[in-house]
Amino acid sequence: MSDSRIHINYSNVFPQDTNDRGTIFGGKLFSEIDLTVAQHCTILLRNSECEDAVTVSANITYHAGAVLGDVLVHESVCVRAGIKSLKFLVETYALRKGGRVHIASAELVFVSRKNGKTHPHGVKL
Repeated sequence: MSDSRIHINYSNVFPQDTNDRGTIFGGKLFSEIDLTVAQHCTILLRNSECEDAVTVSANITYHAGAVLGDVLVHESVCVRAGIKSLKFLVETYALRKGGRVHIASAELVFVSRKNGKTHPHGVKL
């Protein structure tokens, strides 16, 4: 198993990230989740011939709203490595006074590329 199977990223909820109800925009939260997995891909592909990886599918379930001042914890786990694809599960939690709140769950699949075309990555989990 790779030493990089799990990746954790943090982000904050700022005033410009919230809607008129005081909760984070869904698109902003998804953007942070996508960024977390992109970072995770970069780590996993660091020893491969691949130049990058792109998101080819994503599914997110929102459980609760993150609010101004929350620190968000995005926990990414690479659960499958195909020949050219990597599948990730991400759980996002808000750290706030009173504890930790489960905000969202997501599943993303990235495809590795070289010269703009899909390319085997060689990642072993």
